[in-house]
Amino acid sequence: MTTPAFTSPDCYRPHVDETFVVHHDGGTSDFTLTAVKLHIDDEIQCCFSLFFSGAGGVLPQHLYRLSHPALGGFDLFLVPIQKKRSGVIYEAVFNLLKDEGQ
Repeated sequence: MTTPAFTSPDCYRPHVDETFVVHHDGGTSDFTLTAVKLHIDDEIQCCFSLFFSGAGGVLPQHLYRLSHPALGGFDLFLVPIQKKRSGVIYEAVFNLLKDEGQ
C-alpha cells in the first residue's frame, strides 16, 4: 500500500467537485471531493481534512484505495461522518508534523 504523496491541502483543492474511485470489498464506488478544510498550518504542523460525498450504502471506516485521473492511486483512511438522503459524507484527516527545517 502507498500513502498519498500529496501532503498539502493545495494539492487537493484543484480537484474539488471531481470524482474519485474508491475500491472496496464490494467493488468500486464513485465519490466526489466536496471540500478541503484547513485546520492548522503553522511552523509545527499542518492539519487539514478532505470531505467526500458518496451515494449508496455506508462504507465502514477503513483504509481504502482511491484513484483519480490526475493524482493516480493512493490509500486514505475514510470515516463516514454524516448520512444524508443524497448519500454519505466521509472525512479523511491529515495531521502532519513539520521538521524543524521546514
